[in-house]
Amino acid sequence: MLGLERYGWRLETVTNGLAGASAAVLLKRRMPQLKVLVVEKTDRFDWKVGESTVEISAYFLTRVLKLYDHLSREQLPKQAFRYWFVNGEVNNLREASEVGPTQLARTPSFQLDRSKLDEHLIHLAGDEGTEVWRPARVLDFELGGRDGNRLTIEREANSVNDNPMIDPEQERVFHTGNFYGAHIARAMDGLKLDMTNLANWMHSLMALIMDERFSAGLPNSLSPHPGLYQGFKGMQLVHTALVTAIRQMSAASLIHTLPTEQFNQDIVSLGSHSALTALDMVRLLRDAMSITLLSLAQAIDLRGGGEMLGVGTRPIYEGIRKISPFLDADRPLEHDIAKVSATLAEHGLPVLQ
Repeated sequence: MLGLERYGWRLETVTNGLAGASAAVLLKRRMPQLKVLVVEKTDRFDWKVGESTVEISAYFLTRVLKLYDHLSREQLPKQAFRYWFVNGEVNNLREASEVGPTQLARTPSFQLDRSKLDEHLIHLAGDEGTEVWRPARVLDFELGGRDGNRLTIEREANSVNDNPMIDPEQERVFHTGNFYGAHIARAMDGLKLDMTNLANWMHSLMALIMDERFSAGLPNSLSPHPGLYQGFKGMQLVHTALVTAIRQMSAASLIHTLPTEQFNQDIVSLGSHSALTALDMVRLLRDAMSITLLSLAQAIDLRGGGEMLGVGTRPIYEGIRKISPFLDADRPLEHDIAKVSATLAEHGLPVLQ
């Protein structure tokens, strides 16, 4: 976030293309000494539905902004109403039969591709001395009266795309680190540790409820018929494998930077690597949490405690039971895990809505 008064700007214009860029061009032509900043939120203009100029707007574009060369070369000249007739042999306008005026109008008009015109104008503004910031967006605007106005702008963190970066106002050159994304890797590495800590907690909880020595009366592996059925033994094994994988993936990506590209990239931040690893961990953690919830629902039913749950835990228990019934005899549970995991991903449990 930048307070522009520290840079000495005297005028800022926020653009959606044509209006802001045109104002900047005309201001610089009228007052070359004026410092003008154009703020555009996109890094490129999207294609828009074509627009047709009338004579007065065409006069402004051609005579005032002096865009006749661009309009005649890059846009489609328009001569009042024109009609083209096509059949199966016509592939473009040049091959079509045309009906329209036979003489050029004294004041030209055009059919515009606005995205192309907007791009041309904002580049023209930059070529004529206007400072252009894109992508950027205005966060706040304060009217200051005699003390002047204040505009607060946020620029994209990695909008600088190469070294070196030159600040003409301060006459300084910044040679390195202009697009170093360590902040992303650091944030994602921290998230990975938080997820691993949560996985460890769930694993400890699973260990307690699966062992009759520590579960205060629950049978081993939550089996209603120990010795006859395995109960949740397989679920616990899968849970342990998931938590182990999560712990293995929790290593920080940021510290594993290596130089590459003949040392042009001397320090690689690995922000994307950390983010993608965190995304993979989310999927594993969701499955581990699904197994934990299924196991806890089984433990609640074995104690006959469904009716004694509080207002916070009962919606979770009831949501799990709508997906997966009580396990009395052994059966495959992979589909139960998948359904609970999908419900978590969609925030489908009532307590998470």
